[in-house]
Amino acid sequence: MMYNVLIVDDENPAVDMLKIIIDWEEQGFYIADTAFNGREAFEKYENNPYDLIITDIQMPVMDGIEFIKRVKEKKPEQPIIILSCHEEFSYAKAAVKMGVTDYLIKDLLTKEDLYTVLGKVKETLKHEDERLKTLEVLKKYLLMDDYLFTIQNEMLKSIILENLSYQDIETKINKLNIDLKSDDYLLLHITEDHVHEKDRELHHDEKNIYRRCIVDTVNTVLNDRAYGKMDGGMCVYLKEGEYVALVKVQPIISEKHYLADSYALASKVKRDITKLVGNSLTIIIGQVFGDLTKAPNMYEQTKDTLLYRFYFGKGKILFYNTIIKKVAPVKPEKIEEALNSIHQWVEERNLTCLMDSIELIYQDASNGFMQYNYVQYIATRFMEMVMKISKEYAIAYQELFGTNYLPLNTIQQLDTIDDIKNWFKDLFTRVVTKMNEKKSTYSLRVLQATKYITQNYHKAISLNDIANHLHINKIYLSRIFKEETQMTITEYIHYVRIEESKKLIQHSDYKMYDIAERVGYINIQHFNTRFKKITGMTPLQFKKTNKK
Repeated sequence: MMYNVLIVDDENPAVDMLKIIIDWEEQGFYIADTAFNGREAFEKYENNPYDLIITDIQMPVMDGIEFIKRVKEKKPEQPIIILSCHEEFSYAKAAVKMGVTDYLIKDLLTKEDLYTVLGKVKETLKHEDERLKTLEVLKKYLLMDDYLFTIQNEMLKSIILENLSYQDIETKINKLNIDLKSDDYLLLHITEDHVHEKDRELHHDEKNIYRRCIVDTVNTVLNDRAYGKMDGGMCVYLKEGEYVALVKVQPIISEKHYLADSYALASKVKRDITKLVGNSLTIIIGQVFGDLTKAPNMYEQTKDTLLYRFYFGKGKILFYNTIIKKVAPVKPEKIEEALNSIHQWVEERNLTCLMDSIELIYQDASNGFMQYNYVQYIATRFMEMVMKISKEYAIAYQELFGTNYLPLNTIQQLDTIDDIKNWFKDLFTRVVTKMNEKKSTYSLRVLQATKYITQNYHKAISLNDIANHLHINKIYLSRIFKEETQMTITEYIHYVRIEESKKLIQHSDYKMYDIAERVGYINIQHFNTRFKKITGMTPLQFKKTNKK
C-alpha cells in the first residue's frame, strides 16, 4: 500500500530537495501535493486528507504552528513531521505539545534520518490499517442486542457510581435476572492506557461496538470460573477507556488465595483484551468487600491507586494497597535553584556533582506522588539546556542522539520516573563528554571568549568588549587566544561571522546586503572582502556552488 504525503514550505528549493533526496515509492510513500503556506495547505487537507504531512514553521499568511494546530483539532492522530531551518527551542516545545511525530533540521537532514522517520510513520499507518480491518471483524462480534446491553450496562453502572440502597440494588438485579448474588466481591478497575488516541479514531457506532467487545471479552473470562476463589461476575463500561468488573468471590481462607487468584484472573483479562484490540491496559485489583452498597467506595479506592500508573509504568496490574509515600509539594524556587545548579555543573563539566543533582531533582518524584506537570517541566528545561549547550559548543545532535534531529517523542514514551531520570543522566553524560572533546585544548578564558563571540558575533564587538566582559587584561587575553586557537580575536570574529553567513546563503532567500548586516557587517564591500579572504570565493560564487 502507498501512503500519500503533503509537503508545506514556502521555499521551492526545500520542496525540490525533499522530492529527490530519497526514493519515496521504495519506502511506500508518494508526494501527492505541495503547498506554499499553512492556509493553502489546510484548504487542501480539508478536501483531501493526507497520510503524512511534512511542514516548515515560518511561512507567510499562516505559519506552521497554526496549521498544525488546526490539523490536530480536526484529526489529533495525524502524523506530522516538522522540517525547519529554525532550531529554536520554543518551536520544538510547541511541536511536542501538539504531538508532532519528529522535528527535523534542514541544515542537518540526511537520507538516513528521513528513512528512519518515515519508517516510524509507516509502522504507525500500518497499525492503523490493521486496526480498521480488525474493526470490521469486531462489527460482527455482537453477542447481545443493543437495547439489552444498554439497559444492563446502565444498571451495573449505577451500582458502581451511585450510592444505592441494598433494596434498590436487589430490585435492579432481580428485574434483569442478573446473577450477582455473592457473600463477597471485588472490583477489577480496567483502564486503557491510550484511551484518547483510540477513542478519537472511532466513529460513534464503532465506539459502541468496540466497548461491547471489551465487555463481552471480560465477561467470558469472569464466567470461566477457572481462577480459584474468583466465582464469576459482570463487566460494565463506565466512560471512555474505563471499565469495571464486579467479581463474585467465594469465602477466602487466606490473603494468599486472594492475591494469587485475583492476579491470575486480571492477567487473563489483560491478555485477552490486548489480543482483541491491541491496546495496553492497566488493571487495579480492589479490596474484597461484602456488600454491593460499598461498590462506589471501592471504585474510588481503585481510582486513587490508578494515579500511580505514571510512577510504576503503563500496562501493569496493581493491587489496591499499593503504596507510594506522599511528600510535600515542591516549591517553584526550589526547582529553579536545582536547575541552576545542574546548569552550573554542566558548564564546569563536573560529572559527579551533575549526576548527584539530577538524582536529587527527581527524588521527590520517584519517592513520592508528585504532579505530572512537575516532571514534565523538568524534562522541558533539560531539553532546552541541552539545545543551548549543543549550539554553544558546536555539538551535533548526531553525537548525542544518534540522529540529526531532536527525538522529541522519546521522553513522552518513557513509562516511569526512573526511566526519565536515567535517560537524562545518560544524555548529560554524553553532553559533558562531548564538551570535553570539543574544548579539551582550550583554557577556561579562551573558552569563555569563544562562547561570547558565538553569542554576539552579529554585534560590533572587539577585543576590548570581550576583555571587559571577562574582567581580564586585553593584552593577556589576546596572547593566550592566539596561542590556543592559532587566530587573533579579530580573525576569529570574522571566521564565525562568515560561517554563519554561509548558512544563510545556503538556506535562506535573504539579499546579500541583508545577510551581511545580520552577521555584523554594515558595509557590503567589507563583507565581500572578508568572505573571499576566508573562503577563497565571493558570496555570489559560493551561492551558485552551494545553494540548496
